[in-house]
Amino acid sequence: MQTVNILLLKEEIWSAQCLEHDIAAQGKTIDEALEELSILIAAELSVADESSLKHVPPAPEPYWRAFRDALEVTAPRAFPVVPLHEVPPAFMLPEFRELRVA
Repeated sequence: MQTVNILLLKEEIWSAQCLEHDIAAQGKTIDEALEELSILIAAELSVADESSLKHVPPAPEPYWRAFRDALEVTAPRAFPVVPLHEVPPAFMLPEFRELRVA
C-alpha cells in the first residue's frame, strides 16, 4: 500500500492537498476536506489502468515548501472510509504518512 503526505491549509475553508500526487479537495472542516480528498483519490484510481496513481504528477513545489514549514498533527493513519458504492474499495486508498497544517 502506498503512503502519502497531506498538507492542510485553512483559508475561508479547509483545503487538503496530497503532495505525492497533485490532488486536492476542500471542506468546511478538516474531516470533510479529508473525506472529499479520499473520494477524489478513489475516482482517480477508478480510471487508472492499475491500482496506482503514477499517472498523477506530484504537487507543485510551493506546497512541498509549505509542508516542510507546517506543524505536524496527530491524525488517523488512513483516509476516512469511502462509501461502499465507491470504486475502488477503501483498502486500495493510500494511507497518511504525515498530516501537517500550514
